[in-house]
Order: sequence, then C-alpha cells, then structure tokens
Amino acid sequence: MNKLSELAWKLLSTDKFDDVSTLAVKTPGPVAVRAAEDCMRDDVLGVREEGNNRGRWVLEYLKAVFLGPGNPWCQAFVVYRLIKAAHALLINIPKEFPRTGSCTVSVKWAQSEGHFIRRADIELRRTRVQVGDIAYFWFPNLGRWGHTGIVVEVKPDGSFVTVEGNTAPSPSSEDVVREGQGVYAKARTLKSLGVLGGFMRLPY
Repeated sequence: MNKLSELAWKLLSTDKFDDVSTLAVKTPGPVAVRAAEDCMRDDVLGVREEGNNRGRWVLEYLKAVFLGPGNPWCQAFVVYRLIKAAHALLINIPKEFPRTGSCTVSVKWAQSEGHFIRRADIELRRTRVQVGDIAYFWFPNLGRWGHTGIVVEVKPDGSFVTVEGNTAPSPSSEDVVREGQGVYAKARTLKSLGVLGGFMRLPY
C-alpha cells in the first residue's frame, strides 16, 4: 500500500491515526460463531423464495424482525440466524440488539456500541476478518448500506465467504446482488464491501 492510499484509508477508518485498540470487540462471540456454522447447513443454503420476497422460510425470517411478506429479507435472515444460534446455546441476546430489517439501522447501532469495523480498519491491517463477523455492503447509488451476510470462512489471502439471504449467484466476488431469490454462499473480497462497508462484530 502506498502512502497516499494509506492516508485515504486512515481518513475513513474508525480512529483516523490510532491503532486497533480503539475497536471495542476483538473476536466474535459464541452466538455469532454458531450462527456462521449453522449457515453452512444444506437446509439453510437450500432456501429459495416462493414468489417475490415470499415463501415459508422467508416469512419466518421476516417475522423475526416484525415484517410481513414482500419485504427485503437479507437483514432479517441475519437476525433470525443469530436468534436461533442464541437459543441453541441458551444465551440471551441483549434487549438493545435491534431486531430490524434495515441494514442501515443495524450499522448505526453497531457504530454507537463500538461493534462496527470499517473496511478501512481491515485495509490498514488493524484487525482481520473473522468467522462470525457480519458483513455490510455499501451502495453509493443508494447512499446507504443495502445488503448483509454472515462470514463463514476466511481465506489466507484475506478474501472471505459469506452466507447471504435475498441474493442470487453473481458473476464475480465484487458483484453484490441485493434482491435475489434465495440463500447462497458467496465468495467476497474487501472491495465488494464498498468504500464505507464493513463488519458488525458482536461480543456474544
């Protein structure tokens, strides 16, 4: 990384000129890790819509965030998987955790709690992507975070694999489909997150 690129990432990072000590959560907690493990089951990866943003499992995901059929459900999928993982481990998710279908609401909450790691922090090697991190993709055309998925694998080269709801197969790791018809495992790079993308890292 050249000096100009380093300066640009520092300006976009969590703490512009300090180190990783500013990040509140160092490692994803047991609920987040269990959710990642559960995402790799065939019954999860086999979920497909039955109509537009509808279907048996899509409805279950949307119920977890108090939404009805027809709504986008990528964030609902993440919340549902976290809830199911917590139940399996007999761990209570704190009440302040937002049960929302909005990626933007989730990111803003994570930022306020010190649970959000910006792409810039990873680029500067202040920390690294870990299994159980929840990826949020920034869409400049929307001016917001518009898609999410759970990290289930991290490659030696720093790329990673997510499991995402409401998506579809895409031609490359940098193409992010946010209105697809099912749950898929996706190969991702940091670039795919967008400039302001990043990860929610939960301590539980």
